[in-house]
Amino acid sequence: MLGVFLPLEYYQSHYKVFPDDAALTEDQTIGRARRTSAYLRSYAVTDVLLEPMGGDHLPVDPRLPGLLRELNGALADEGVTYRISTLDAFVQEVQAQQDRVQVVWQGEGRAFGRKAHLLPGVLSARLYLKQRNARAQTALERYAEPLQALHWLLGEQYEADYLWTAWERLIENHPHDSICGCSIDQVHREMITRFDEAQQMADLLAEDAHGSIATRVDPAFAEGGEVVTVFNPLNWPRTDEVRVLMNPHLNITPLHWMLIDHLGQECPFQIRTVGSDVEKTEAFSWLSLSPGRTHDANEFIEVTFVAQDVPGLGYRSYALRRRKQPLGSALVRPYQVLGDVALNKGALAVSTLAVGPGTLENEFLRVTVNPDNGSLDLLDKSTGHSYTGLNSFDNGGDNGDTYNYAWPLGDQVFHTGQVQAHLSWVEVGPARATLRVTWCWTLPEGLSEDRQSRSTRHVPFVLHSDVTLLPGVRRVDIRTHFDNTARDHRLRARFPGRTGHGIQRRNAVRRRGPPGNAARRSAR
Repeated sequence: MLGVFLPLEYYQSHYKVFPDDAALTEDQTIGRARRTSAYLRSYAVTDVLLEPMGGDHLPVDPRLPGLLRELNGALADEGVTYRISTLDAFVQEVQAQQDRVQVVWQGEGRAFGRKAHLLPGVLSARLYLKQRNARAQTALERYAEPLQALHWLLGEQYEADYLWTAWERLIENHPHDSICGCSIDQVHREMITRFDEAQQMADLLAEDAHGSIATRVDPAFAEGGEVVTVFNPLNWPRTDEVRVLMNPHLNITPLHWMLIDHLGQECPFQIRTVGSDVEKTEAFSWLSLSPGRTHDANEFIEVTFVAQDVPGLGYRSYALRRRKQPLGSALVRPYQVLGDVALNKGALAVSTLAVGPGTLENEFLRVTVNPDNGSLDLLDKSTGHSYTGLNSFDNGGDNGDTYNYAWPLGDQVFHTGQVQAHLSWVEVGPARATLRVTWCWTLPEGLSEDRQSRSTRHVPFVLHSDVTLLPGVRRVDIRTHFDNTARDHRLRARFPGRTGHGIQRRNAVRRRGPPGNAARRSAR
């Protein structure tokens, strides 16, 4: 791969002309060109130099062709000729002199001198913007687009204008100082409105197409039940969690309702009550409901189950229907419990999910929480590999800005390894189990007045990690959340790898570091 180093950063601003000061004008045009070309030649190994013109917030400079004629006339005797060209033409000329390029660089380009514009700190600046962007982009790319395309293949209208508008709203949030979170607050407040518009259009386009496609599914297998069609937007088979919002007036519970697949096999599911910000429910007349308890208008029953082997760009159909005879209300656990416990599975369908004190397990993975410090140990049953000390946290000071992290000279780093963890179950069922790990920490409230040390005053800082495991899925989900009571600090989740074993990390590279730290990675 041919790499090009830009020692004067990635662009040059417009030449400055001062009508009332000829000497200053010459210095800022001919003088600047002379200085620039000499500096670039000190780095170059070929006869061609690259000076990018124009950049952030700069329009095209209409004076440039005339200015370059003046520069070429003044610098001709020095062997310098400026011309307006393209990056492709520059690369072709360099490749024609490829034998003169002797430098070979391995690994990342983080050491390309002091002018290397690599700003990893922006990944965690205004993180809510990255989360909103990921949700909207996924909704468009993985749901609205493929569903609308399949909808069109079935002879229906393809909503090209709405899709294009949704993408425009999203891309309007992608200028680098916008999506990086480095602008003033007002810029980012306006981004939220555009994310809302893109998300709403994507969701409605996906829902409309999905609903139209689902009407073509034969509902005979449901025997009058509520049909649920699960679509897989990826191009490979997938087993994963499904969540469906149902009208609470139906009074759906595993004791009174059953979930079946298209073959009539009963599937385990679980429920919980959730609220919606945009939808509402009523005891609609077409539901033919018996009188029951009242519900808030925004209240729904969320039905969760795991859809097995949904084909790529395909679907599976399921149905919720009332049981002919409700099951008994005795203590029933439709999941496995590790250890010596009283267990009555009853007649409910049972999944491969197992739980125990500080433990989650399915047929592929076992997750154990260290009771002292809350870190996770993971066993991959298919390979026999184990990984220890996962999802521990450290916290240090940060006196940088929204572009770059910088540690204060008098930094103090705190670790959850020194904090007693508290464990509690958020949810346990046959389709999902979530164990919460809580650290009740105290951290410096901010930085000292000179921003070179952390504050001597500490504030409470409660950190939660919700660890979720699903039956039949080779993945552990971790959701970390907290109320940020401190200022000017950096929180990192640490996931050490195993020496001699291949842990796969997306976008991960090997970096040189102090002995003993080569395998350690950190995530914000």
